[in-house]
Amino acid sequence: MTDAWRYRCPQGHSSLTAYEDAYKCSACGEAYHGEPYDAAEHEFPIDEEPRAKNIHDDVLEELARRCHEPTTEWLRARQFECGTPKQVGRTLAELEDDDLVERSGSGSAIGHLWRPTEKGRRRVIECERKLALEAGPANGERAKVDPVATGLLSLFVALVLLSGYALAMGAVL
Repeated sequence: MTDAWRYRCPQGHSSLTAYEDAYKCSACGEAYHGEPYDAAEHEFPIDEEPRAKNIHDDVLEELARRCHEPTTEWLRARQFECGTPKQVGRTLAELEDDDLVERSGSGSAIGHLWRPTEKGRRRVIECERKLALEAGPANGERAKVDPVATGLLSLFVALVLLSGYALAMGAVL
């Protein structure tokens, strides 16, 4: 971001920390998905706020995604890209209370290794499924059916019915 003072949260604050796909306002303490607003193009406060970022879901999703890689089984809080190590460590400890993650050993949440439990992996899948259903088809398009696939499926069903009819007639004779 060039001219960092120009980029603001919906309330108009410019003290932002940028992350990969989100940003956090130090003044409000809120985190938001997407890009900050350009002060040259908007008047503040903005009526329509972006959807607030849920750090719990983001940490769990990143942990499940990265621990699914063949070379990674566990992660430390400082290895996350979705927040500071202290914030991620606190979030992981809260997720552990809900049995969504587990840590190696006991002690400080920041220094230990973490991985998702099976319950945590299922929650990530359910969240992704819910988001996909809410989003619907891309660009607001309706679902489309391939005519070739429909024809082949109809032919297959007809062959199954015909062979069933032939077997039934053969049993009668």
